[in-house]
Amino acid sequence: MSTVRTICKLPKFNLRSEKELFDALLNWVDAQPLGRSKRRELIEPFMKNIRFLTIPLAEFTEIVHQCEGENIFSAKEALEIVMYLSNPGKNAVSLTLPTWCNKGTASRCALVNVPARPANRGHIADQRVTIALRQIKRGYMNTLFCVLSMKCLKGSYQIKGLKLAFGDPVTEQSCIGHLSIEVRILPCGFNFVEHCKIDNSKEIVITFSKPTFVKAGDTLHVRAEANETRGYNFMQFDQENSFQETTAFECTLGSFPKENRLFFIQEVCILSRKGTEDKREGLSKIFEEEGPPHHFNSKCQ
Repeated sequence: MSTVRTICKLPKFNLRSEKELFDALLNWVDAQPLGRSKRRELIEPFMKNIRFLTIPLAEFTEIVHQCEGENIFSAKEALEIVMYLSNPGKNAVSLTLPTWCNKGTASRCALVNVPARPANRGHIADQRVTIALRQIKRGYMNTLFCVLSMKCLKGSYQIKGLKLAFGDPVTEQSCIGHLSIEVRILPCGFNFVEHCKIDNSKEIVITFSKPTFVKAGDTLHVRAEANETRGYNFMQFDQENSFQETTAFECTLGSFPKENRLFFIQEVCILSRKGTEDKREGLSKIFEEEGPPHHFNSKCQ
């Protein structure tokens, strides 16, 4: 546990917020024996090192929903922190925060902004899973979540990246201020997040910065989130014409808001791995001494 505690006490993080650190901590807990049944017991020694008071209210609310039924926060504890975050200046004196709650209000998270990754039109895969997208008139959103799950039925593969596509028109003013792509493989729990900004690109290929391998029985989960979006018209998922290729993957997808079935992941780029071992070179060493690596952030270069 000393390694985990040392990480949680670091003065600076290249993260968007403390929520990402808390998520990594949950991943570590879940990797421990009986971790899912002892979440509060295992995570409590580190709670005082998480600066919950610097987490935006919407993100802390998401944490509470994520931990619902897990007995990590009592209803009273969650309410006290929500009340503080709703009006920090007014509630700082009047509220009694949980005893484990770190009173620090100075953020130690600062994600380095990086330029948009230029569209990569080169050949990076020998197989593709294609999602058909069609243009619609009312595809403008400030925020859009896309979720894609791919269960590997046979064989061994490297997932090289994703191709994203957007509807017309794309102008010089079109921008996605923050795009995050969370990749998770179950049951092993391998997890990382890519971050980038997109400016006036109709198509873009995101090549994963971490070696990402799946084999028969594994499920790849991709959660892509477009925020701070201006001038981008998202397209609609066309179910009848999607997943036409013969592949070793069983695919499902969804998005939020879900009314118009908007989606921006168009292809998953895959390399088959015949006769090779499943090596994961270059994985993050975060929490290495305490369990398998689960969560780290990488940036689109």
